[in-house]
Amino acid sequence: MSPKPDNQICPLHAEEWVAAAFIGSEVVEWEFTCPRVDHPVPGPLSWQEPSAIPAPVTGVPVGVETAESLPAAVRAASVEHGGGWVEYGLVERAWALANPEDWATLLARYDHRFYWPKGATAEELPYTASKYLAGRLGSLSRQGDVAFRLGQGTGYWDYLAKVSTWAPVDRAGSTTLMSFVESTAQITDHMPATRPME
Repeated sequence: MSPKPDNQICPLHAEEWVAAAFIGSEVVEWEFTCPRVDHPVPGPLSWQEPSAIPAPVTGVPVGVETAESLPAAVRAASVEHGGGWVEYGLVERAWALANPEDWATLLARYDHRFYWPKGATAEELPYTASKYLAGRLGSLSRQGDVAFRLGQGTGYWDYLAKVSTWAPVDRAGSTTLMSFVESTAQITDHMPATRPME
């Protein structure tokens, strides 16, 4: 978990200082909400602080560092699950199945909650392969290469208050969302039985 950011000023109310609230997504960890209701869209206004973006993996070739591998995984997951938005776990699965050696490298380097003891919390191991992939996806969304929005974590990712959802840019207007729990996917589809080691 990245450190709690300093309070921020509401972009529409210079006198309104807002504290960050931890939301625990893999792409966005902290959210600010101005409680005033006199915003252009009536009601509270929320904005997020992106998670720290990891440095590229060095020393070994990892497909996630190529410009096209993650957008291709977003598209593959979207197509497999109806052509709209997909919850993060489905993108992770698509990328891992298409890039098994690179996935093993990330698992060896950053671990995964899948290998944690029962009952372990996210705060006990703040950085994982999932967070790495999601951070890279976040960078791509800021460049306009994939579409991003927050949703509700389901299935294996239901421990997150909010989870990232993804779509190919040309499908960003879709109103459909396939959650991990609604799909036929299982976490064991792409996770080796034992954690790869460096």
